Amino acid sequence: MPIYEYKCRKCGAVFEQIIISKHDASEISCRKCGSNLVRKTISAASLKLSSHSAGSIPSGAFSGGCSSSSGFS
Repeated sequence: MPIYEYKCRKCGAVFEQIIISKHDASEISCRKCGSNLVRKTISAASLKLSSHSAGSIPSGAFSGGCSSSSGFS
């Protein structure tokens, strides 16, 4: 079940909503003011790397630069 982030056009509140079906998406309203003038926003995705997959990531890949030690050319 995807979680979407919405922003109210009336009061500016930002909130998350789990959407199960298209029917649910058409009935979203602001939790703060109750307005149905909301829009879906682009939110950052999160991911969690398990210790099992850590070996497949090149050493230094997340060091924050384009150094040659990142494993990418």
